[in-house]
Amino acid sequence: MNLTSEDLQKISRVELATNLNLSLGQVYVKKVEGIQELGFTSADLATNEVISYKLAKEIGLLCPFYKIAVIDQRVYVISEDLNNYGFFQTFADLEMPESIGMSLYEIWDYLENYFKNSPLIKDIPSILEDIIKTYIFDIILGNWDRFNYNWGLVFNEDKVKLAIFDNEFITSYRLPAVSSSISGDIWGKDKKMTLNKKDTLKYEIKRFLQESSSEFIEMFNKILEDFSPNHFIDVLNNVEKEETVATYREDIHLKISKKDEYIEKYQSNYALIKEACEELSRKRK
Repeated sequence: MNLTSEDLQKISRVELATNLNLSLGQVYVKKVEGIQELGFTSADLATNEVISYKLAKEIGLLCPFYKIAVIDQRVYVISEDLNNYGFFQTFADLEMPESIGMSLYEIWDYLENYFKNSPLIKDIPSILEDIIKTYIFDIILGNWDRFNYNWGLVFNEDKVKLAIFDNEFITSYRLPAVSSSISGDIWGKDKKMTLNKKDTLKYEIKRFLQESSSEFIEMFNKILEDFSPNHFIDVLNNVEKEETVATYREDIHLKISKKDEYIEKYQSNYALIKEACEELSRKRK
């Protein structure tokens, strides 16, 4: 990552999160704290950011790169400032209604109203496509933490694009925050924080596939095919091979401490999704 000693000193002074000007340019730095009740150390959460960036990039989602630094046993993630791509605002900044969770229908309705008097309304189809990609991404990777403060829009003069970040809770395998149901709140907070219940998640997947256009069904099937368990294993292997952690002494290779657990949970979740798709296919016949 080529961080200088001066860079590391600046990073070490970050208490929560802030933008910093380092030798590699303007970046966003966040101190990572583990969450014991969810079974994640700070190193686990930082590693998840690196993994999610790799996978988001593969399906064409705008997600900042993530690098890790460990200073005096404190873990930090360094990421691109999304303002490098234009003027970035989270959905919270844009006053998307605060709720336990949003449904795809509610997000679509929000976008239509937000851009109704703007020439940028032409970009709603491409934004919606990226929202669907994010929804599929979260289901496949078991991310429940998709609320209006960790995704948003990047504005340029004549174009607007969706961006996602803070994907540290992939591999949690709880129910997704965004639902395809008419109201996202139908899930309820307790249900969203519950480990995947087989029948509930299968119902959600079937509902999405039943109510989506053929375009989004094809997208779902394509991403599911591309994100096979074998591919997920390849991504984890490449992360360990290619990514490093910056320290004062030297950069060291990133080690995914829960690699075997991640693979096992991914395979189980993937099998559940495939089972739901096959059941729906048989029902249609």
